[in-house]
Amino acid sequence: MAAGGHAGVLEERTTLRTVVLALGVLLVGLVLLYLASNDTLWRAQSPWQSMVRQLGSVLTVTVVIALLWNLWGKRAFVDELFAKARIAEDIQQSGIVGFTESFQRSIDWESLFRSGAHLDICFAYGRTWRNSHRAELQALAKRPEARIRVVLPDPDDTTTVAEMARRFDVSAEQFSSAVREAAEDFTSLGRLNPENRHLVQVWYLPATLQFSFYRFGTSVVFALYTHRKERAPVPAFVIQEGGSFYEFVRAEFRAMVEDDPPLARRAPEGG
Repeated sequence: MAAGGHAGVLEERTTLRTVVLALGVLLVGLVLLYLASNDTLWRAQSPWQSMVRQLGSVLTVTVVIALLWNLWGKRAFVDELFAKARIAEDIQQSGIVGFTESFQRSIDWESLFRSGAHLDICFAYGRTWRNSHRAELQALAKRPEARIRVVLPDPDDTTTVAEMARRFDVSAEQFSSAVREAAEDFTSLGRLNPENRHLVQVWYLPATLQFSFYRFGTSVVFALYTHRKERAPVPAFVIQEGGSFYEFVRAEFRAMVEDDPPLARRAPEGG
């Protein structure tokens, strides 16, 4: 017999036992109420009559409540408990450790920058983010073991530029210029540590970005894009290594810059 069928049989047996026991106790309660209502049986023994009546009432009400709880309430509670447990397990397996409605304000970026010397980024150009974290980027670049790899939309791919410019509500020229500015900005970080020849790598991806992410060693900030033209808070997930979500990000970045051939191309010096 399958596990589901066995569980169904056990549930039916439990239900049957519960109903039989409840009906038996209910019958006792009704009999006691009937006896208590017969005054001829209790001449000069009214205290006992009251006690029997109360006992019958308690048994009757208790059985009804217990029956409702066991047949419906308890199972609904258990189902809800297991549903929440499954959700919690799914979240744990994904590696998600945090969520915020705005990745600019509610993420501890300083701790992330201190957590490791390797930083992998994929975003449109991140002007606001770069300006907000310039000091942290410069401090990271000066570390001997530092490595910064950045994937940007290809400013020379007309299809990519047209779609990304439409999304950001700017002209194609403005978008391409912003990407090249970001490339030069990251390239300039390499000049802070000229002995580290592999410090900064900038790549151009000929594809419309569906999301952005920032990988700090074993931690990832994964941000969504909005389809609205006006500026709006961007929700983001914080992800830890070991989960399926982190593996997805790592596989995406590996395909962009490490596969043979990679999806992206190395940006020329100077952007």
